Amino acid sequence: MNSGHLYITCPQCTDIYCLPVLLKCGHNICRVCLFNYWEWKGLRECPVCGIVSDTKRPPINLALHNVAKEHKVLIMTSSQNKCCQHNEKLKIFCHNDGELICLICQLSKEHKVHECSPVEEAAEQKKVCENRNTSTTTQVGGSLLNHRPQAMVLTLKGMEELLLQV
Repeated sequence: MNSGHLYITCPQCTDIYCLPVLLKCGHNICRVCLFNYWEWKGLRECPVCGIVSDTKRPPINLALHNVAKEHKVLIMTSSQNKCCQHNEKLKIFCHNDGELICLICQLSKEHKVHECSPVEEAAEQKKVCENRNTSTTTQVGGSLLNHRPQAMVLTLKGMEELLLQV
C-alpha cells in the first residue's frame, strides 16, 4: 500500500473509507465498521485507541468522505478503462457525446470541436449539478410536470454510470 492510501483507508477493514465517521478521540473509521465493532464488543469505544465514545451516532467526516470518493474514481478510471481504438486510458469525458474517451480520440476529427474535460473535473461538475436542484417544476394546465434539461441528460449520461460504480 502506498503512503497516500494510508490516510484514506479505514483502520478496521483496511479498505478505502466508505462513509467515514469522526470519533471524539480524532480517529476516523467507516460507519459500518464502527457499528459492527460496537455490536461485537458490546461497548462504544474506538477500535484504534479504546477511548469510549459518548455519542451513539458520530458525525460523518465529509471532507474525508469526498477525498476517498474522488480517489475511488481515480483508481477506477486509471486501472480498467481503455480505449478500444487506441488502447489508451480513458482520461477525458466528452460532454457532447456523454462518453469517456482517450487523449488521442480528443484530438481526432470526431471529438476535436466537442466540449471535453478531464474525468475528475467532469465528476466534480456532476456532483455540483446534483447538489443544485437540476430538476425544475412547471405548472401546466393545473398539473405539475417535472422537466430536466435535455442537454444535462446528454452531458452527464456516461458520468452517472461512472459515479454509480464507485
